[in-house]
Amino acid sequence: MAKPSSDPIPANGLINREKLAARFCCSIETIKRMEKRGLLKRVQLGERMVRYRMCDILEMEGMQKA
Repeated sequence: MAKPSSDPIPANGLINREKLAARFCCSIETIKRMEKRGLLKRVQLGERMVRYRMCDILEMEGMQKA
């Protein structure tokens, strides 16, 4: 995984797939595969609206303790 960008999203905020893919320097399809493997937990806000908790992302990146 690439070095995380310095994004001003607060640790208790949500991030969408596009921004997460940019943060990880990967494709949206890679993000979807990470979900299927259980590496990412998504928050389903609507039928087609998916977000991810920044606290989970930061924990995954090793920047925040559980």
